[in-house]
Amino acid sequence: VSFGIGGYLTALITGKLRTLGYLPPQPLDFIIVMVFSALCAGLFGALKGRLTVRLRPDYLAVVTLALGLLLRQTAINLKEITGGTGGIPAVPPPRLFSVPIAGISAQYYLVFIITIIAVFAMRRLITSPIGRAWLAASEDEVAAEATGINVARYKTLAMVLSSAIAGVAGSLYAGTLAYV
Repeated sequence: VSFGIGGYLTALITGKLRTLGYLPPQPLDFIIVMVFSALCAGLFGALKGRLTVRLRPDYLAVVTLALGLLLRQTAINLKEITGGTGGIPAVPPPRLFSVPIAGISAQYYLVFIITIIAVFAMRRLITSPIGRAWLAASEDEVAAEATGINVARYKTLAMVLSSAIAGVAGSLYAGTLAYV
């Protein structure tokens, strides 16, 4: 769901809304577009986290599947915005510091560098107190609560962060494949 949110927002911000005159004609830097996509996807993750924080993992999977189907049907029904089943074609290539990244190899390196940054950040996060709290909560929620870890808060934080990363991935997908 967050992947789709990031992809559709990127396609709308860089292409469709600009051609309709809702945004200024000058292209936005792709970093700004990715950050906006990550923030919107993170907000969706916060909403999903607040709604599902007390569910057991099997029910969480069902709710996540239902939200994915809901977003899919919403994207199909909002033909004026999302293009319906046809999607949004002709998404312009990403621009970094006013330089278009139009070549396939340049886009590959853009995705590669952002992936390396994300992996490095996640490795650092895993060894931080937040990562240790996530590990404790995943092993045994009752024991984690007994040691003073607010499991609901850390589950919601995990939803927000994973949704933001998925939003960045969707943004990269839309920017490099030029279609959502």
